[in-house]
Amino acid sequence: MRLLVTVVAALGLATIVSAQRGGGGGGAAGGMRPGDQIINQSAPSSTTKMDAISKQLKLSRDQKKQLQSIFDEAHKGTAPLRKQILDGRAKIADALLEGKSQPEIDELVSNEGALMGQMASVEMHAFADLYKALKPDQQDKAGQILPMMAGIFDQERTWDTPVR
Repeated sequence: MRLLVTVVAALGLATIVSAQRGGGGGGAAGGMRPGDQIINQSAPSSTTKMDAISKQLKLSRDQKKQLQSIFDEAHKGTAPLRKQILDGRAKIADALLEGKSQPEIDELVSNEGALMGQMASVEMHAFADLYKALKPDQQDKAGQILPMMAGIFDQERTWDTPVR
């Protein structure tokens, strides 16, 4: 019975963690990330996050190139981290299925949280780099795109593929 409760609780935690980091899911928003919702309210479905950021901040051609470079570099740097996060989730699931002790599961969940914190740090550093490249009037609007940064490097090149 305790194992069943632990498995159900862990699945609920995984769902919450996935939702926090922009993972799949359903609901009224169709499992979209906060930034996706903003885009979909004002732009056609063929709009990319880069297009939406460029439009909202009115980026010049050179600034768009800088944005692409910033995001490409950040994304390359997160490849090992993305793998560690996926491996960590698999380890948590295995630990639950194998009936590992609560302290062992707690340690795995804590490690996963630390990795996700590292990913959030990369996202915020990329945002900071973008912010530095903006003109003062664009910097005033930069807060509008901050929600789009959540989970932007979690998967393969989500910033320059059309938003669903």
